[in-house]
Amino acid sequence: MPRTRRNSAQKASASPMLWKIGAYIRLSREDGADESMSVINQRKIIDDYILQHLDSESVAVDTYVDDGLTGTDYERPAFQRLMQDIESGIVNCVICKTLSRAFRNYSDQGFFLENFFPRNKTRFISIGSPHIDSFLNPDIIHGLEVPLTGLINDRYAGRISEDVRRTFDTKRRNGEFIGAFAPYGYAKDPDNKNKLVIDRWLPRLYATSFLCLFTMGTA
Repeated sequence: MPRTRRNSAQKASASPMLWKIGAYIRLSREDGADESMSVINQRKIIDDYILQHLDSESVAVDTYVDDGLTGTDYERPAFQRLMQDIESGIVNCVICKTLSRAFRNYSDQGFFLENFFPRNKTRFISIGSPHIDSFLNPDIIHGLEVPLTGLINDRYAGRISEDVRRTFDTKRRNGEFIGAFAPYGYAKDPDNKNKLVIDRWLPRLYATSFLCLFTMGTA
């Protein structure tokens, strides 16, 4: 039987793909103290998945973490850096814990899953339910489960946002402080974070500063 010679294209297709992984992690204020959503927990789940499913054919490039940011828009620093690394060819595989960690906006989800990632030949993996692997099962992107999950995530984010705004409005009407930091000259009451008290350390600080300046001037 004559031997056949494989051409270079066949050899190239036979060679395994090296997946350059960018692990994406997002923690939002709405997650509260949910330990399952913590940065440490998400990183552990992603690392375990890589070890079990991609260890021999991948290299971990970087971990991209947006801490305390909503997923309703993609103007997140770490997410933007990840997109730039994809366009530069540094990353060709994105892994996240669940679909909602990457997207809470239905239209953004559709754009990236159906346009941006395929155009940049990037594999997208969501470990949780629904489990998504755009390389092993590309049809799942265009099925019913992924779009429905996106709609649910979108509405959940909208409902949480409305609840937060309603809570803040109520606190403002009751004269409660809702800022993250107390204004100059004040401090948050240790027994009530929504109440301001005069910063008693401020006069001591002024006195100490004046004494230092006086000492330096007379030296």
